[in-house]
Amino acid sequence: MKRQALPVQRRRLPAMRQTSAFGITAALCVVFAAYGVSMFLLGPCLTAVAKTYGVSLAAVGSLFGALAVGFLPAALAMPAIAQRLGRKATLAAGLAVVAVAMALFAVAPEIGPRPRFGFAVAAMAIMGVGAASIEVMANAIASDANPGRQAFVLNLVHAFFSVGAVAGPWLAAVMLSRAIGWQLTYGIAAAVLALAMVALLPQRYPEAGAGGSDPFAAFRMLRIGAVAMGLVGIILYVSTEVGLSGWIPAFMEKTLHTDKPTAAASVSILWAAMTVGRFACTALAQRFPAALFVVVLSTGTALASIGVALSRSVFTCYLAAGFAGLCMSSIFAMVLADVGVHVRGRAPMAFSIVVVGVGGGMLFFPPAMGWIGQATGSLRLALGAPALLMIACAATYAVAHMRRGLKERPY
Repeated sequence: MKRQALPVQRRRLPAMRQTSAFGITAALCVVFAAYGVSMFLLGPCLTAVAKTYGVSLAAVGSLFGALAVGFLPAALAMPAIAQRLGRKATLAAGLAVVAVAMALFAVAPEIGPRPRFGFAVAAMAIMGVGAASIEVMANAIASDANPGRQAFVLNLVHAFFSVGAVAGPWLAAVMLSRAIGWQLTYGIAAAVLALAMVALLPQRYPEAGAGGSDPFAAFRMLRIGAVAMGLVGIILYVSTEVGLSGWIPAFMEKTLHTDKPTAAASVSILWAAMTVGRFACTALAQRFPAALFVVVLSTGTALASIGVALSRSVFTCYLAAGFAGLCMSSIFAMVLADVGVHVRGRAPMAFSIVVVGVGGGMLFFPPAMGWIGQATGSLRLALGAPALLMIACAATYAVAHMRRGLKERPY
């Protein structure tokens, strides 16, 4: 009797094995660089935008809050959306939304017989929705695709974000120095984001696990101490990062009486120093605990904030801004790395609640800095205020981690 070979059942490999960690990380570096170009254009263009719409600096500062209004609910919804659409589609959609919103922000002054500030606010809120997708999905993918190397990889991709954040303000400075409207800068940034989507297409991404459709699951993640602490840390850090990046140029124009290109260069200097710091911390990430990075860098950022506020010349302001960038360099990535290690396999859910802190950080403090400047007649007090937030961040991580020891390194 002739024997028939039994059919061989081919077992499908898990999603993580079907991906290339190197390819994913390289694609995310491109995405973060394009995202960085777009996110820090507002600071250098702040006074020009205020002039276009005929509003005060305090009023134009509300654009930071509008970004947060779109960001907050979208960040919480991202795990459920990724569960239905997949991570790649969700991330690509986020890039597309930010690109469209940037284009809308650029053409908003041309809508109607006169510029209406409400259109700019609406465009910024739409941008916040797309930014939430990028923040949650890109960070979660980077963490899950590189188990055991979260601190290293998150520092690396955020270093490329810094590269973009240097290029964006530099582009704005060039445009403003040549008397070209700020609108074209936003149009170019929209095109860069659209091109970044191409980098996503060839890669296969680790998909979200079960449970992403539960709208309350993210809040339950706050029961984990590292997640709750991460949320607080991100709120404090983003308040400082956006506040300093957004208001240093206006401070230089209004208080130090510089021209717009000189003021815009301060943001590029800040982010250039941050880029150097992130690459340096990438090399050190496997040798020291993330908590120690957060404590030391937050303390340095507090001192830098005071230095900016006390600056009396362009040189000292540039120097303080550079020191601020160097100190802020890896706080965000190290906070996420700390969370990612404690919630392996549930990174999208955990990051969705922690990244809500990005919206929380943008919602209140950066607009409040504008109102402080208007109330006091000077932005010096406003630029010194972030020091309090960074002291609180350092204290939070120092106290929390002393319970298990700063020498512990679960990374």
